[in-house]
Amino acid sequence: MEREKGLDFARAFAAIGIVVFHFYCHSSSAHKLFLLHANGGWGTAINYLFFALSGYLLHKKYGKQERFCLTTFYYKRWKATMPAYIAVFLFAYFQNVASAGTLFYLNIPKWRLLLSFIGMDGYVSWVTPTYFITGEWFLGAILVAYATYPLLRYLANHRWLRFFGLAVLLAFYGIFLKVSFFGLPTDTTPAACLLSFFLGMLGAEQQDFLKKKFVVAISAVLCVVCFAVPFPANPTTPLLLGGCGSLIVLNSLGNLLCRNKWIDRATREISGLTYPIFLIHHRIILSILDGFDTVSTLHSLGVLLLALMVCLVFAKTLDVLMKSFFKSSIYLKFERLFQGEKE
Repeated sequence: MEREKGLDFARAFAAIGIVVFHFYCHSSSAHKLFLLHANGGWGTAINYLFFALSGYLLHKKYGKQERFCLTTFYYKRWKATMPAYIAVFLFAYFQNVASAGTLFYLNIPKWRLLLSFIGMDGYVSWVTPTYFITGEWFLGAILVAYATYPLLRYLANHRWLRFFGLAVLLAFYGIFLKVSFFGLPTDTTPAACLLSFFLGMLGAEQQDFLKKKFVVAISAVLCVVCFAVPFPANPTTPLLLGGCGSLIVLNSLGNLLCRNKWIDRATREISGLTYPIFLIHHRIILSILDGFDTVSTLHSLGVLLLALMVCLVFAKTLDVLMKSFFKSSIYLKFERLFQGEKE
C-alpha cells in the first residue's frame, strides 16, 4: 500500500496529542494545555480521530482485495496489537506483583485477570474493576471494530448496503445516547466507536473527493464549531464529528507540511511508533510526574518535553524488541505452524 504522508501526519499528531492530553490530566500545572475544549476533553476527540483513521487505513488496504481471507486478516490484526500489549502488560503486572508480594494483588475475582490477556481490561474497567494497568480503553474498542470489520467491509463495498450500514449504526448510536449500555459513558459505547470507524472506511471509498479544497475547508469549519461552540445537549456528537473531520484537515495539512524533508522524516518515525506510545505513555507520565514539580507553567512545559522524549525512546525500544521477536526462530516456527494449519 502506497504511503500517504498526510495520514502519517494525522497519526503522529494524534500520538503526540494523546501524550500531551494525559500529561495535563495528571499535572498540577496552573495552565493545562490541550486538555479541554468547549465540549469536553481533547482525548475523546483524538480517540475518534484514531477510530476514523484506523477504519480509513484498514479499508484502504483490504477493501478492494479480491481474496479476503478471514483467518489471515484476524491473525494480522492479532499480531499488530496483542503481542506488544501482552509484553507491556506482563512487565507492569509483575512489577506490581513484586511490590505486593502476591499474584492476585487486587480484591476482585481472579478470573478478571483473563480480561487483560484478551485486551479488554481497559474497556471493561469503565463498569467493573479489572487488572487494567497499561494501554487505554481504546484497545478493547478497536478490537471490537476489528472483529466486525469483515461485515462492515461487505456493507461498505456495496453502494446501497453502505447506506443501510450507516443507518443502522446511526440508529444504535442514537439509542445509546439515551439508554445506558452496561454503564459505559456515551462517548465510549461500541455504537459511537464503530460509527467513527465506519465513517473512516467510507472516507477511504471517497479519498479523492475528501482531498478537494472545498471539502477540507468545510471540515475545518466543522472542527472549529465542534470544538469552540458549546453544545447544550450530549457533547458526544460534536466530539465524534470533530474527531472525524480533523482527519480530513490533518491529512491535507500533513501533505503540505511533509514537503519539508525534516518534517516528513519526523512524521514517518513518530507515526510508526504510535501504537507503542499508546501502550506505554500513561505509566511513563505518572512516573515522571512523581519526581517533578509542575505547578509552574514553564516547569510543566519542560517536564512535558521530557515525558515526550522518554515516551519516544521507550516506544522505539519496544518497537525494535517486537520486530526482533517476530524474526526469532521460535516465533517464525509458530507462524509456519499456524499457516500450515490454515492451508
